[in-house]
Amino acid sequence: MLNQAGASVKVIARRSAIRFHNPPKPRSLRERLLSPMGGIGAGVDLYFYANAPHLFRWLPEKLRLDRVRKTLGPAPGWFIRDEVVGKVPLFLGTNIAGAWMQDGRVQLQLMDGERRTQTLGFDHVIAATGYRIDIQRLSLLGDDLSAKIRLIDKSPRLSANFESSVPGLYFAGVTAANTFGPVLRFAFGTRFTARRLSRHLAKSARRSSSAYAQTDVQAFEQAWQGAADSSQK
Repeated sequence: MLNQAGASVKVIARRSAIRFHNPPKPRSLRERLLSPMGGIGAGVDLYFYANAPHLFRWLPEKLRLDRVRKTLGPAPGWFIRDEVVGKVPLFLGTNIAGAWMQDGRVQLQLMDGERRTQTLGFDHVIAATGYRIDIQRLSLLGDDLSAKIRLIDKSPRLSANFESSVPGLYFAGVTAANTFGPVLRFAFGTRFTARRLSRHLAKSARRSSSAYAQTDVQAFEQAWQGAADSSQK
């Protein structure tokens, strides 16, 4: 989009090649049976991740962490290829060895796989590096609250209803992936999350309302009995 808007764009990546997703194509009955489409891709494993995150939670923890880490790494869509390849300079297999400001511009020292270096100047640098979940770095939670959250490899350990070890504190999205699987890293996973969480919260609200109502009835009965006793006296 920056390139289309007229900006001079360069893409720098550590990997030696950019893996684009393949465009969808007609699939035979045999392909559909052996490699079903599951919402986040084709394959029996992806079908399971997409349609049974509640069952994924019961897999051994070591296996869950491995599947979350290795399933569907970063890859741009097929429709992006024609807008980038041949139109935007790609510096692949390249690391950023240094960065500094000079005359109001960012200077990046680039190093390729053969350790050759070059320096390029930029007005803006956008770091599209992704991120790793680490609940302990969420300062908004506070040290006391963070210490009470049980973790799975720096992500919160969640119940079947997305509730952490701190009652009433819920986590969704990518922070829930270590519990419910790779689908929680994608927008497709919001359907499962919304349904499971909304049902749980609705039940909790009904239980709370019922408890409050029962408390009110008991208080009324006690007050009524007290008034009756006083009138008899």
